[in-house]
Amino acid sequence: MLTAMEETEMTDQAQGEQPHQPEPPRLRSIFALFFRIGLTAFGGPAMIPVIRAAVVERLRWLRKEEFRLGLSLCQAIPGATVMQLAAYTGLQLRGVSGAFVAYLGFALPAFCLVTGLSAAYFQLRSAPFVGAVFAGLQVVVLALLSRAAWDFGRRYANSAKSLLLLAGAAGLFLWGLGPALIVAGMAGVGALVFKDTAPHPSGGNHHMLPWRFLAQCAALAAVILPALFLFDRPVFDLVLSMFKIDLVAFGGVGAFPVMQHEVVQVRAWMPEATFLDGIALGQVTPGPILMTAAFIGYSLAGLWGAAAATIAVFTPSFLMLVTAVPFAHRLLASDRFRGALAGALATLGGLLCAMVVMLAMTISWTVGKGLLGVAVLVALARGMGVHWVVLAAAFVSLLAW
Repeated sequence: MLTAMEETEMTDQAQGEQPHQPEPPRLRSIFALFFRIGLTAFGGPAMIPVIRAAVVERLRWLRKEEFRLGLSLCQAIPGATVMQLAAYTGLQLRGVSGAFVAYLGFALPAFCLVTGLSAAYFQLRSAPFVGAVFAGLQVVVLALLSRAAWDFGRRYANSAKSLLLLAGAAGLFLWGLGPALIVAGMAGVGALVFKDTAPHPSGGNHHMLPWRFLAQCAALAAVILPALFLFDRPVFDLVLSMFKIDLVAFGGVGAFPVMQHEVVQVRAWMPEATFLDGIALGQVTPGPILMTAAFIGYSLAGLWGAAAATIAVFTPSFLMLVTAVPFAHRLLASDRFRGALAGALATLGGLLCAMVVMLAMTISWTVGKGLLGVAVLVALARGMGVHWVVLAAAFVSLLAW
């Protein structure tokens, strides 16, 4: 979380202050910028410097202080960080409308690609070559999750207290307790026991709480959710599950234990192997990794299910962002808030570790799969892009299996 902030500060020191553009850009310009970024948004956090270069240095839409504040906030609340940062930029420029078009522009390429690949997958998955490719990609996904678990542990479980939270969360998840309850409980513990002394960024923001927009969203939910409950119960259940997943989606990948628990164990919408295939499809496309929701939705209700799941998995974090921005300074300066965040992040590391153990037990291991997993871990450690790793592994799997 602090690495991107430190890189931003170093860049700021090397450059002089830039004037803020007096006239905000049009909504279509905001949409077009983030649509172009979304087309090549591989690597998650690696896109943060790309957005900064566009909106701070080239277009001068935001001041450096505004960008630093937004980055800190987006890293501190649930949701896909880069997508949240796009929404924050739009919010600063054109209010809630700007946030929405930036969010939509960034997500649209990934939604189209994942939905199209999902349609192809469910049409062709019985073909021998598809089975061969995904036999290897399941190992790749396991390696990716192992790497994510290591990163979470290294960054957020760096004290005795946080290590205890990580181990406790892993044990409770393996024992069968729901991951959402674990995250909520450990965040409460973190608020009490952690004292985060890291500096928080300064910089002003001018937003009021968007009461009218929030009231409109509440009214819309009051109509849509009962209608789904009455006329399309499977999609209603899908929407509620995606809401729950998004609420604990710190850093994006942190949502996968909750997603796996909901989709495979609680709802039994698909077997473990199919769920791993969905994660693999999400890794070869640009955009947020939470877009795996479109794969899950498509498996249940086709295009309608993919759209419903995608909207649901990004709505809570979007609402949380537009609600949190007016209070950003107070949140980031609060010891309780920062302690709760530290507890939640350490807990997600434990959940990821437990998920890796559970998934490893479902794979039919061979020497070839073991070697592929090691090769993937080495490639990731050397900095190779995830999408290239997945594509290379798919080619190897096609030849080997």
